[in-house]
Amino acid sequence: MLITLLIAFYLRFYGLFHSVEKLKRYHKDYQNMAAIVDLLNWDAYTEHIFCSNRLKSFTKNAWPHQQSVNLSPEKMAKAGFFFDPDDDNIDGVSCPFCLKSLTGWEDSDDPLVEHAKRKDICYFARLDKDEKEWTVEDFLRLLAQRRASMMV
Repeated sequence: MLITLLIAFYLRFYGLFHSVEKLKRYHKDYQNMAAIVDLLNWDAYTEHIFCSNRLKSFTKNAWPHQQSVNLSPEKMAKAGFFFDPDDDNIDGVSCPFCLKSLTGWEDSDDPLVEHAKRKDICYFARLDKDEKEWTVEDFLRLLAQRRASMMV
């Protein structure tokens, strides 16, 4: 119960839950962290919090490094990136947590190393865990960083 109240205070401070009762319902099923995401404002970044959705963004015909061993869609998605090109940057990717965008990929690049090097405060890049191993604390820190990055 104390943990629930502490999390409630934290989430209410960040505006994610409006009542302790609502939090208790979600806390009982905290294994399904997607339930918390449903309470966030939905946008392109929120859609890509989970690896499966990031991977879907790298369509076979669009990602220019499709054949690269180091820059495969799977490695890019596991490094926290989703495909986010624009007219000037056909290989643009973005992180839904730190909101960092990177372009100009070379075949020798390691996506996770580049992510950590270019944005040293990204909790996702430092976490180095498969999302199935995330704790509630990990997930909340990721969301808090995302929210803080949006405010800057």
